[in-house]
Amino acid sequence: MSSGVRHAHAGDLPAIRDIQLASWRSAYSDVLPPAFLEQELPGILEEKWRSLPEAAHCVLVHDGEGGPDGFANVIEKDGKPYVDNLHVHPEHWRSGIGAGLVAGVVRSLTLGGQNGFWLTVIVSNHRARAFYTRMGGKEGPEMTESLYGNPVRTVPVHWSDLGRIAGQGGT
Repeated sequence: MSSGVRHAHAGDLPAIRDIQLASWRSAYSDVLPPAFLEQELPGILEEKWRSLPEAAHCVLVHDGEGGPDGFANVIEKDGKPYVDNLHVHPEHWRSGIGAGLVAGVVRSLTLGGQNGFWLTVIVSNHRARAFYTRMGGKEGPEMTESLYGNPVRTVPVHWSDLGRIAGQGGT
């Protein structure tokens, strides 16, 4: 794993939940209804992060000085590894934590015999889209998805040669 990145354990779940909540509230305030972000999302994430997902390829956390400050969750979707979540606490955006998590995902999947992964990102999340492009991701066509009942425009991002990415140090 990259420096500071490790596999998550059950004790990390409250921090993972809190990181995702803070990240969504900051990044999606112009996309999702305020009532959803403030009233519904905390309960949804409490339930989601009650236990580590059994079907996950990996759940990684980045350890900061006060505990986890970022995480990535990789599951199987449409027959391929899918980054279901990659969040860094907003206080630590642009600090290199996200790049460390992507490197950890690449390393974990490569060791598991995988050679690619994908994710979706909300179209208006230009900060995240630019980050994924810098990390070697290739965008596909826009689509509309439902995010807990809220329609959002997303774009898939694919990585198809993890050996090349890891070899370049591009993560």
